[in-house]
Formats: sequence, structure tokens, C-alpha cells
Amino acid sequence: MKVGLAQIDCKLGDVKANLEKIRGFISEAKKRKVDLLVFPELSLTGYSVGSLVPEVAIRVDNPLIKELKKESKGISLVIGFVEESKEHNFYNSALYLEKGRIKHLHRKIYLPNYGVWKKRCVSFNSKNKESGGDPLTKTVNCARSLTKGAWGLRNMPMLTRTRSGSGLLNIPAIDKYRR
Repeated sequence: MKVGLAQIDCKLGDVKANLEKIRGFISEAKKRKVDLLVFPELSLTGYSVGSLVPEVAIRVDNPLIKELKKESKGISLVIGFVEESKEHNFYNSALYLEKGRIKHLHRKIYLPNYGVWKKRCVSFNSKNKESGGDPLTKTVNCARSLTKGAWGLRNMPMLTRTRSGSGLLNIPAIDKYRR
């Protein structure tokens, strides 16, 4: 399996500009015969969205997500964004797209609340349980987590699933404040 990491610099709050940048990376990855292209956490919306959350949040039935599903024909994609659920809750989420459909939606529940994030952290709703691995239709099983969700002993079940069958642990992460 050929994996591509799309290290893009997102425009904060500018979903359309970020979508165009993402499309460009997808196009290049397809030319390079990449099987799985992974974008950073919150790549569609920008990372430090703060009070912009309601403005940039996207529902999974949004036409923009339908466009991204079309882009996933011929390549698997992991793309991060601020999700608005049907219940109007907000999540720091990552989509795993393949063959024109959503294979998995992962919602981050362990949000940073320390250091530089202490006062900047947006409390997205976190009622959802951290989800585990699932089989990919390509050549490897995969477990997913988002940044802090992969740290510490509380995630041993996810890491155990990875050790007991998943061939890849996918963690689309960003550390915006350490440069």
C-alpha cells in the first residue's frame, strides 16, 4: 500500500480555499498512484477555529462532502473537519472516504486542555465514544485516532486492536503551536 501524507497549510475558516487545496493534493496523489492520502486534523476548516466553529461546521450530508466522496474514486482519503451532527452538536472529526462513499467517521473526544490550548480550546460535544479499527477494502486493516486520542493508557483498547489485526494506525495530527 502506498500512503501519502498531505502536509498542507490550511486557511483558517476558509473551507472553499482549503477544499481547492485538498483537490490539488488529491490530483497529484492520483498521478503518483497513492492508495491512501491522509490530510491533517481539521484540514478542511483550519485548526484554531475557536469561535468560528458554528460558521465552518459541515454536516456529512453537505454537498461539499458529496464532492469529496466523488474524489475518493481511485484513492482512499482521510480528511479532517469540524462536523455538525444531525443533533446540532459539533465534533472535531475525520472522514475516511473510499470508492465514492464514507467508510468511517471518527469523532475526537480527548481534546487538548493544557499549555497553549488551555484557554483556546473549543469544547466540541464529546458524548461519542472513541471508535476503533475497521477493515479497509484495500490491502490492510486500519485503526484510527486523532492526536491526543492516541496518547495514554485510556486508549489501550484501540492500540490493542491495532496490534491484533490492523496493519496501520492512522493518526492525522497537527501541532500548530510547536514550530
